[in-house]
Amino acid sequence: MFSVIMAGGEGSRLWPLSTLNKPKPLLRLFRNKTLLELTIERLLSVTPENKIFLVITQQFEDKVREVLHSFPFENIITEPVGRNTAPCIALAARKILDKDSNAVIGVFPSDHLIVNYDHFYECIKQGERLAKRFNKIVLLGLTPKEPSTDYGYVFLGEKISSGGKKIRCFHATGFMEKPDLKTAKHMINEGMVLWNSGIYIGRAKKFLDEISKNMPDVYDSIGRFYSDYENLRKAYETFPSISIDYAVTEKLKDFIAISTQINRIDFGNYNAFYELWEKDKENNAVSGEFIGIDSQRNIIFSKQKPVASVSVSNMVIIDTPDAILVCPRSKACEVKSLQEKWKKLRQNKMSMQRGKRNSDRNWGR
Repeated sequence: MFSVIMAGGEGSRLWPLSTLNKPKPLLRLFRNKTLLELTIERLLSVTPENKIFLVITQQFEDKVREVLHSFPFENIITEPVGRNTAPCIALAARKILDKDSNAVIGVFPSDHLIVNYDHFYECIKQGERLAKRFNKIVLLGLTPKEPSTDYGYVFLGEKISSGGKKIRCFHATGFMEKPDLKTAKHMINEGMVLWNSGIYIGRAKKFLDEISKNMPDVYDSIGRFYSDYENLRKAYETFPSISIDYAVTEKLKDFIAISTQINRIDFGNYNAFYELWEKDKENNAVSGEFIGIDSQRNIIFSKQKPVASVSVSNMVIIDTPDAILVCPRSKACEVKSLQEKWKKLRQNKMSMQRGKRNSDRNWGR
């Protein structure tokens, strides 16, 4: 099996910890290793290094190469710009087909920490077997803990077989990406649903077949230009930015889901840090120096200076050289919108400064 690691995202939900200068896959959050290094290390037990491929965007290429000194550079696939996971997977699948026309690929996010390695490996191997047996896309799922709008939901049909005591396999009958809360509650009450873990397994050709049905322009352009970077760059500028979940999975009528018990931390927003960092006596998750009075269940990061609070609870407080973020933990998913607003303000400020400099030069003539 080939492994494809999707590492092209900036990680806007972790701003200002994650920025263009230090994208999320290159954050050192555990064992002083980047999330990308930890992902590669984890996959080496199921895939030899020469079959592990990274997909990154051009703007991060130099930074990734600086971190991954020993990784084979020929296995780094560079997208001209980020267009989310559907074009990313299409490009990787097409390039891998050149190496093996019957290739099975596993597609993995680069922003997860996995705790129970052995079970993770068993699930991947079972997914590979099912992908070969049925020639269908296999999705690794998780048992929902609560109604959530942060995940896609897999609808389960007939059970296929047992992959062991902790692995159950099903024909899946449908998928809904990130429903509203009312719908999520209804689906969980009805039962027979899983959360999407973000891990897919299938034949490279099968992924491309599904993309050709649902994104024919993307399929055609990548098929023509996957080895012609300049024309690929022009094509990418016309691609929609869309995830594989919306572009393909929601439209699948027949695929396979594996119900797993993978214990993971998904760095989708700052609430993940509450699981990662040690807690103080008031259940504050802290990285850095913090002193609080009547302050509980906060997530606090500051390496530059101490953070102090009085009667502050359930907040995210992130102090970096670029910016200070303060928000309720319940609104952590909205950091992405805040980062986009911050970018626009910075761009407008820079435009005004350039305009003023030009005006000053004209005045001095």
